[in-house]
Amino acid sequence: MPVTNFRTLNGRMRGQTTASIRTDYLTDALGSVTATATVTASATIENTYRHKPYGGQLSKTGTGTDPRFLWTGDTGSRTTGPSNAEQYNRARHYGNRSATWTSLDPLWPKESPYGYVRGNPGTGTDPSGLERCPDFVYQIQSDLIGQLFQYSNTKRDSKIIDDCIQKAARKGNVKCSPYTFSTGRCLVDHFPLVECIYDPRGVCDNNYGRTPAAPRSLVAAMSRIYTVQLCMETRDSQGRLFMCPSSNTNYFPQLHRRTSQTIWVTLLHEALHACAFHHGEDLAHPGHEPTADRTCNEIASCCIHRHISGKPLSGCSKHLPPFSTLRPVSRGRER
Repeated sequence: MPVTNFRTLNGRMRGQTTASIRTDYLTDALGSVTATATVTASATIENTYRHKPYGGQLSKTGTGTDPRFLWTGDTGSRTTGPSNAEQYNRARHYGNRSATWTSLDPLWPKESPYGYVRGNPGTGTDPSGLERCPDFVYQIQSDLIGQLFQYSNTKRDSKIIDDCIQKAARKGNVKCSPYTFSTGRCLVDHFPLVECIYDPRGVCDNNYGRTPAAPRSLVAAMSRIYTVQLCMETRDSQGRLFMCPSSNTNYFPQLHRRTSQTIWVTLLHEALHACAFHHGEDLAHPGHEPTADRTCNEIASCCIHRHISGKPLSGCSKHLPPFSTLRPVSRGRER
């Protein structure tokens, strides 16, 4: 039996090679394979697929062999059962005929024992077979998108935010990219769809707050978005969430308390990466971005938060210039 080698890019399945025959996967917004193409001197479409919301196959054209990765396949979810009716998502198996997991959620009874993505298969995926973000995180995200659209969507807004960033950067001896009108529009138009994953600490340390480089489509109103994964490690006795890492975080430790404002800053930090705004350069060590210690994204997140909320965030106060040195907070809609 020939060996099949699978290709990935930024952690997502992109195709396979079997007996020197290369097959590429074409995927949709959820990462489901919608077509396979055999690549030789040119690419030839071999099969096409349409999927039902919960993973059943609606239609197929072509007579080629189905890949093991189909519905939500670019996340690594592979089919295991007959007629592609069951698939494996790392922690457990999913059955598309029942539209549920086939085994108990290891987090039960805190979470639904068998439910899949809280009844939202058109917008959500569950690559780990564990849990998505709590509802309050999605509510925070929704509120933040609205605030971004209303209060950081003009050229005057971007100038106010950039003034805050650059003054804070000079204070911290860090060089940060300018925050432009295009950056603000990117945050509004491309704000991330948030997913949460529960992982062991070692995995979580390497994956928390990750923004894949490739944009993904969702719906017309937000046609090109990025995925941010907030990695939840555990809960305390009161059920409060703790995002890891916590022990080795040496920047803005106050921001890692579990508050809605904290999550605002975390989401903004990662969304800024998706909009080509990065950690910056430590002027004391030219050319070494890592020594900037994520400062620019944290500064920008704090400046945006303060601008759109009209009040400072306590964890940001020692890093940002005082209100009196900044332009007034804008509440206008002028361009």
